[in-house]
Formats: sequence, structure tokens, C-alpha cells
Amino acid sequence: MIDLNGTPTKISVEAKDSYYSQPKIEEEMEEAIENRGASYGLFVARSIDNVPNHVGWFNEYNQNQLVIALSDGEDEAMAHELLNIGYKWARMRVLEQQAMTGDEFDSSAIREEIDSAERNLKSFQNIKRKCTSIRGTADEIEE
Repeated sequence: MIDLNGTPTKISVEAKDSYYSQPKIEEEMEEAIENRGASYGLFVARSIDNVPNHVGWFNEYNQNQLVIALSDGEDEAMAHELLNIGYKWARMRVLEQQAMTGDEFDSSAIREEIDSAERNLKSFQNIKRKCTSIRGTADEIEE
């Protein structure tokens, strides 16, 4: 149970280490959200190989389900950051849902969550770009 602004809210998290098709992911998440009385679902795949190519690293479905992959199957260095970004995205969406349904909310908290998610995503993109550059340089050196 996650408490957002004094309103009890649940985000269902499903962590998987095997391949799931997009329809199976959506089915699994719909069931998990319903069974747990959650407002939002976070599907966490251990590796990008566990989801179809078109689902990719970070993709939202039905405005209440987020699918994230934590690694490329070899390097898990960014897993914690990706999980944190996924959680913050889910939390932001729950706050947004509360705002749209008229439940009490603190608009500044939503703005803070959005800003934090954007900063984390930019940081991740910067780190990923640097890692790619390092990998390319290492490959050139080996040649």
C-alpha cells in the first residue's frame, strides 16, 4: 500500500524473468490490478529480451499499466535507476488519476513528481549515452 497525500493508493508490481507477449502482459496486469484493488500496475521485466521489441524499455498501456525492462540481459548497472523511474512514473499517473476524478490532491506534489521523473529520465539518457560512447571507444581500441 502506497500512501499518496493521505489517500491510500495501491500500485501493483509484477516482476518477471521470462518472456511475455504484449497481450499476455496486459492480461497479467489487468488481473493483478483487479485482484489487489490497485489503481495502477507496473510490469517489471528483468531483461529487454523478456518483452517484444515493440514494447521496448519503457511503454505505457491503457493509461494504468507501465512496462519497463531493467537490463539488456548482460549489464544490469542501470536496473535500480530504471526501476526508480518506473515507480515515479506510476506514482505520477496515480496522482493524475486522483486529480481527474476530483479526489483531494496537492497539485504541487504532482508537479514535483513530474519534474523528478523528467530529471531521472534525462539523467538515465545521459548515462546511457556515455556508456554507449565508452563501449564504442573500447571496441575501437580492441581493433
